[in-house]
Amino acid sequence: MNKSAMIELFGKDSKNVDYLSDLQFSVANLIFSERLKRGMNQKKFAKEIGISKALLSEWENGDYNFTLELIAEIADKLGVKPSISFISRYQ
Repeated sequence: MNKSAMIELFGKDSKNVDYLSDLQFSVANLIFSERLKRGMNQKKFAKEIGISKALLSEWENGDYNFTLELIAEIADKLGVKPSISFISRYQ
């Protein structure tokens, strides 16, 4: 879900837009980092985890609304364990 769709859903002044956007970017960045660690281009990495290059591109660009189930599936395919933490926004 892109930021304009989030604004439409939550309203332009909602902090949820920023939180959701940050979460999507974090997941996208982790997937991108994992691909780079393996020294693979998008085409090869997408094939290894059983998705299309176009879908991987959406994921890495942060243009995808990841569900917890999908994050778990991605982690399983990568042989990693997802981790979620809560940090104070007042730091």
